[in-house]
Amino acid sequence: MWAATSKLNHHFPSVVAVMQSNSPLTNVGPIRKLLYRGYPDDLRPSRLTHLMAHAGTAVELTFPIVLVLSDGGTTTTIALVVMLLFHTFITSSIPMGVPIEWNIIMVYGAFVLFGPYADVSAFSVSSPLLIAFLAVTLVGLPLVGNLVPSRVSFLSSMRYYAGNWAYSVWLFKGDSSKKLDAHLIKAAPRLPDQLRKFLDDETIIATLSKVLGFRAMHLHGRCLHTSTASWSRESSSGGTSARDICTTCSFSALSKSNATSRRASFGASSSSLSRWVSLPIRGPSRTRLPASVRQGRFA
Repeated sequence: MWAATSKLNHHFPSVVAVMQSNSPLTNVGPIRKLLYRGYPDDLRPSRLTHLMAHAGTAVELTFPIVLVLSDGGTTTTIALVVMLLFHTFITSSIPMGVPIEWNIIMVYGAFVLFGPYADVSAFSVSSPLLIAFLAVTLVGLPLVGNLVPSRVSFLSSMRYYAGNWAYSVWLFKGDSSKKLDAHLIKAAPRLPDQLRKFLDDETIIATLSKVLGFRAMHLHGRCLHTSTASWSRESSSGGTSARDICTTCSFSALSKSNATSRRASFGASSSSLSRWVSLPIRGPSRTRLPASVRQGRFA
């Protein structure tokens, strides 16, 4: 239920559009183009995508309530089938960066709890310690995490795949990003250096730009990349150039060191960022993103 609650925002339709663009089930005819207002010139989610997003949120809110309040029989069976279809749809979409094992364990847990034990009421718990533990973990942490998202992990807050991921963009002057390899002990070299063993420079840029494009199609990425373009122009006008962009999807305190990143991720409120929803990803010059992002194409 908390996962559904976190999707009551302005930016979840963008998540659905991108997720379904990556689904093998939508690779038929013009289906993927219908997810956007005017592909390829306006990549904001279409009315169809808004309908899909809100319908999915309603389903995710409804079947847990039905399962908790029902005591078996046809009602429980229908709710379990809806739950199975819901998670099957998500899994079949192969969403990028999603821990599919979470969907699998939710299906397993629902059938165990509400299958043979559907007649056991959740309100029959009598242990004070267990009640306190459940109240803190299932109500307290998610509530605080949704009200003050910068203070509680998205995992404890149950804000799963709602388009509110922490996100950072690091700008490096010239080839200064090579210092990361020279002065840090890392498991692997920079991604461009890894790809250079297999691809030419132009293909490397196109490949890495897909990541930037993926992020730019979500609300938080749109905010941060637009700001990044401004910073890059200011840097260039001052005699420096931000040639290397290191994109990091961070779920730690990394993004909290940057106020802009924090506002564009965990700490973002719907009201403070809602104005970005109406801006086309490709359109007037005031909202144009870096060329490497604008020229990206999604299969």
